[in-house]
Amino acid sequence: MTRIPHSPIKIIKTNQSLLTNSANIEATFANLWSTYSQDSNFSAEYIAEKQHWLSATYTATNHSASASELESELESALQHAKVKTPDIDKISYPMLANLPTAAKKRLLSLYNTIFHQGSYPHNWRIATIVPIIKLNKPMNLTSSYSPFPCNPAVKLLKKLLLGDFHSSLQKIDL
Repeated sequence: MTRIPHSPIKIIKTNQSLLTNSANIEATFANLWSTYSQDSNFSAEYIAEKQHWLSATYTATNHSASASELESELESALQHAKVKTPDIDKISYPMLANLPTAAKKRLLSLYNTIFHQGSYPHNWRIATIVPIIKLNKPMNLTSSYSPFPCNPAVKLLKKLLLGDFHSSLQKIDL
């Protein structure tokens, strides 16, 4: 895969105008992408299913991994993280990887609490959204970009959960 170097979007064309001010460009992307997740864009069946899951009571399953297995999974997830720059929370993967052992255990404790209680910090619902240009699309159109959310704390938890899910599948020979 060819890596495209980062460059700020200096000019963008919308249906109404040509934008050159970075604040206006940011606001245009924010407004455009916020409409993607509105219920009006989805079928009644999907909305009903969404409401069902949002109103469902969360019940955590027992986790059978030992503390040392969890610590090993955390180290592996941090070691394989590719993003080096901090996000909205000003924390990067290298910063997490260099935490002292006691702090990493506290982080695992936080993740376990989140997993078992089914709730997470409110600021984890906020992410930096990076516009990613679609392949072979003109760079001056808003429709040529896809939103890419960045939130290292949530991504690390996801890596841990998916790693645990994968090892559980291996244990039951799937």
